Amino acid sequence: MSIAYIGIGANKGNIGETLRSARSALHTLGAVRFSREFASAPLHVHDQPTYTNQVAELCVRIAPSQLLRNLFQIETEFGRNRASERRFGERTLDLDLLLYDNLIMRSEFLVLPHARMHTRAFVLQPLLELLPDGKHPVTQIPWWQYAKRCAHQDIQPLTAK
Repeated sequence: MSIAYIGIGANKGNIGETLRSARSALHTLGAVRFSREFASAPLHVHDQPTYTNQVAELCVRIAPSQLLRNLFQIETEFGRNRASERRFGERTLDLDLLLYDNLIMRSEFLVLPHARMHTRAFVLQPLLELLPDGKHPVTQIPWWQYAKRCAHQDIQPLTAK
């Protein structure tokens, strides 16, 4: 059994319903816990709506590459078309494989840990709710230290703890 962390985000369409349905889909893959939802300002491309983000913790018995394929399939079911979308633009649903145990991996299709997760408050704040003592598998720097470096990014919890 392996533990995987999935970043979840959306800022297009019926976000609340999309995230509820996405959580149900992730349960079928082995999701056991979810962080709170957070509202975050878009990075890179600012002429788009605010994102809603959270992180899921999954217990899985499949390889990281198969999990990634399953995540892409869920995105497609919710209307995401990676081929035609604007980079860093609006998303009906975005599912990112952030961590898979402490695996360090780089292939044409998958990088673990996620290459930019340590620079994104919208990943780090929800991740810290599920993995408060966690460390980056490569650098061994605690996630909370990366989160402090991202304190200037606009992110707000949507519900109380």
